[in-house]
Amino acid sequence: MFPTPLSNRPAYYSSGDDSSAVDEFLHKYESYAVSNSKSADTQKFCAEVSVELIDGCIRHLHVGKACGPDSLSAEHLLYAHPRLIVHLKLLFGLIFLHGFVPDEFGSGIIVPLIKDKSGNVNDTHNYRLITPVISKVFENMILSICQHCFIIVGFEQNMGCSDAIFDVKSTVNYFVERGSRVYAATLDVKKAFDSVNYFKMFSTLLDAGIPLPVVDVMCN
Repeated sequence: MFPTPLSNRPAYYSSGDDSSAVDEFLHKYESYAVSNSKSADTQKFCAEVSVELIDGCIRHLHVGKACGPDSLSAEHLLYAHPRLIVHLKLLFGLIFLHGFVPDEFGSGIIVPLIKDKSGNVNDTHNYRLITPVISKVFENMILSICQHCFIIVGFEQNMGCSDAIFDVKSTVNYFVERGSRVYAATLDVKKAFDSVNYFKMFSTLLDAGIPLPVVDVMCN
């Protein structure tokens, strides 16, 4: 039997249908939880959720953006009383402690601002989605704590497409100048997040050294 062509596959599917990936993740999760002492790991991670870290994440928010479904913008957090940061610290700490994410963090508003004017205007994915600003702070905080686990060219802090292009050109020039041929392949992963197997992703995150509390939150 041949695999289903990508063009004929459904846009979304249940990751739980892949029982082997689920079993692999559960086995790996239990092994990590036992060897690293899950409760101690959670307490250690919660200790890293500091007022200073959250304040820094708030200051990196982009201003002048529309409000999300909670009617809050970055400016509300930037100019709020410092006591708000203490409440956010308590909220984020409880999220990691219980491994539960508020449902509101996953909600958003699709506004009629087309991302690609040459694309299909009838495609809902071609319109911008505004999510709650507090969830953005939460995500930035996780990225800040876990940034040492990821080294991805083109997605590193203070790096962009020009840096990735420079790396590719330098690599090509290196081999060409030494009389070698260079072969390149490109892959369009625009829709990769719609069909990713989450359990395989969770297993990969554990292997990369991502703390268990973060994986718990993503599973939730």
